[in-house]
Amino acid sequence: MKKIVLPVSLLLILALSTMACNLGGLTGGGGEKPAATQAPSGEKPAATTAPAGEEPTAVPSEPGEEEITYTSVEELDWINTYRSRIMMKWETLDEPKEEGSMEMLGEYVKDPAAQRFVMSSTGTAPEDTGTMEYIQIGDTAWMNMGEEMGGWMQTSADESDMIFGQGLFDFAEGDIPGGLEGARRVGDETVNGIPCRHYVFDETMPLMAMGQGELELEKANGEIWISAKDGFTVKYTLDAEGKGVMGEEEGDRPEHLSMEYEVYDINANIVIEPPSGAETGMPEDIPLMDDAKVDMAMEGMMMYSTASSVEDVVAFYQDQMPANGWTEDPDAAYSMEGMAGLEFTKEGRTASLMITYDEESKKTNVMITTE
Repeated sequence: MKKIVLPVSLLLILALSTMACNLGGLTGGGGEKPAATQAPSGEKPAATTAPAGEEPTAVPSEPGEEEITYTSVEELDWINTYRSRIMMKWETLDEPKEEGSMEMLGEYVKDPAAQRFVMSSTGTAPEDTGTMEYIQIGDTAWMNMGEEMGGWMQTSADESDMIFGQGLFDFAEGDIPGGLEGARRVGDETVNGIPCRHYVFDETMPLMAMGQGELELEKANGEIWISAKDGFTVKYTLDAEGKGVMGEEEGDRPEHLSMEYEVYDINANIVIEPPSGAETGMPEDIPLMDDAKVDMAMEGMMMYSTASSVEDVVAFYQDQMPANGWTEDPDAAYSMEGMAGLEFTKEGRTASLMITYDEESKKTNVMITTE
């Protein structure tokens, strides 16, 4: 019996899925599902564009074992956009029967930096079924885990965290069990418009443990298609049976896992925009400081930072809120060193402000809640 580990990418996906399910399902089992990106449907995908003057051509060779080298999508200057799809299905092979699935559809733009993915899951329990959507454009991100989880939430993001061509969405060296040493080349095919070398592998190949998520495989086989010219993974499939396939929680139960990953629509016209109609800001009658940097915003709440002092922020809202029709409640106000609180009412609504100074960032943080 061989011992291998799940791909790093798969482990990260499972962690996301587990986190979401622990919150009561990706959407809490309700709410409108975000629209998914378009996956391949048998029709020819959008034209894949190679560098000017160059056509990616397969390099013929005799089938058999050979060393496989990888290139990450992010390293290829000629790729600026692409879509990806990961589909996983799993089930226990004993009773009581448990099963589930997870599909992640992604869109990526290198320049200007933007990404969007939709993750949908199903499971034996109703709360395991739902959808999560994530959008990042530059240093701003939005996430929607369903109306029951509060709908869209806006946060600040680090542009360096962009995952174009890496992490969850690029099965490059180290993300395939054992690096596919010993995989057998069986021919050349064009997949999603990309000429590829086609390999197959099974449990007889030498599989290296990568030090995390070890499992015992009784059966394993799969295929991988790698760009003949550039060496990035275009498609990957895995079918496996064993114990611990879906992690430690299932213990020694025999399980079956199938997975498929592919890249398509390379250099298609992909436009990623902020979510339409997302209630992520403050009402128009609640102003922000001119230099406000929004850290998090969702319906009914916003947090931002400013270079102004606590005293200047207090003075700003005591002046501007009445100018916008709000009435201050002096009994609810408080002030101490480095901290202050204000409360205003207007036509049955209440706006509460907590203003604090952060010694580490030398910024003043403002949290506004409305109800």
